[in-house]
Amino acid sequence: MLVATIRGELREVANTPNDYRSASGGLLPNASTSVNFSKIQRTAGSIDAWLSDPKANYAIRVRGLSPQIQTLHLWSAKDDTFCAIEEQYNFMDPFGPQWKGMDTGLVTLKPGAATEWHVRLELFDPPAA
Repeated sequence: MLVATIRGELREVANTPNDYRSASGGLLPNASTSVNFSKIQRTAGSIDAWLSDPKANYAIRVRGLSPQIQTLHLWSAKDDTFCAIEEQYNFMDPFGPQWKGMDTGLVTLKPGAATEWHVRLELFDPPAA
């Protein structure tokens, strides 16, 4: 089950405009969007997401390799020429009251401590439209 955080609520994405799980993906809406996906099923140990521009014959895959990565954020602005897809440790607004004490994945470090965050970027030919 893939869920998205929309206006501070977790909602299943099945059969909604935010369901991009088909092999051919889906079109971004013709409106601004900011969605944080969670409960993502890993493929070969990574969170796998991709964006493409078939007209430019360009696609990029982002594989989240770090096991702490729990969410993926998709952002685009209406009438703009770019979008962003970013894998993250934590849910949006991880201290927000909407989570009601749930583990939101925020990594807290003590002074001098560090964390590592690994992703792999892969360029490829997009699927035919």
